[in-house]
Amino acid sequence: MLKNILLSGLILFFIWACAGEDSLGTDTTPPDNPNLVEHLGDTGDIFGIDTLNFYNIYGNEMNGIDALPEGDWIRIQWEHPLDNDLDFAQIFRFSLQENIVTKIDSISFPHQDEYIDKYGSLIGKDWFYFIKIFDTSGNFAISDSVCYNLLNKPVLIEPPDNNEPMPLDSLHFKWWDDQNVLTFRLLLFDSNYDIIWQYEPTGQPNAGSAYEIEYDGPSIQPQQILWRVDAFGYTMTHEVEDKWHTVFSGSESEERRLNFR
Repeated sequence: MLKNILLSGLILFFIWACAGEDSLGTDTTPPDNPNLVEHLGDTGDIFGIDTLNFYNIYGNEMNGIDALPEGDWIRIQWEHPLDNDLDFAQIFRFSLQENIVTKIDSISFPHQDEYIDKYGSLIGKDWFYFIKIFDTSGNFAISDSVCYNLLNKPVLIEPPDNNEPMPLDSLHFKWWDDQNVLTFRLLLFDSNYDIIWQYEPTGQPNAGSAYEIEYDGPSIQPQQILWRVDAFGYTMTHEVEDKWHTVFSGSESEERRLNFR
């Protein structure tokens, strides 16, 4: 309880201490509160009989706060407010492990609806984010908080990037196991990011060993495909500022290319 009270006090301090300049005009109406998007799901999730692929639905993986294949980073997303005089936003984060609220960046806001946190070591902590947006008159509004726990990326072994599989050869995918991961998901995409095949191993290799999965999907026509492995860990719940938050954990490996001739 004391920990929660101290954290709430820190958040309130940063909200008011980091206010912008005094109002520059007669407009005293604050913007609408921005709505950060919580983690909505993961590529390959199955709802009913359909496999969900956020790439295809939105043209980008618009599934809320999540990991990225490009690095050990966390992306946050928000529904853009309708105000037409927005100026900039301040990005804040804190972790339950450290109880330190930090303003990590200020960004131009009018046409932006996501932010990628690349600062410091993000792995293994329950990260919470909120943003504070300002209009051109200095009025501000504050979002809710969203959270995520970033795991180590799955380490791919083979096939190597830009490999050219032979038509009659069997195709195997290998990556190292990780004791902090509950579930892995192997994903294959075509060049449009349509899912060709996915597989979730149900067993585990021996400690310190690697997963090796033989491709058992549809025939692949000559094209370049992409593959990666997503990892998922424990889901936890935490109370922050009298609100319960579900903290999902996961990561995405690098994406590798396969060239079928």
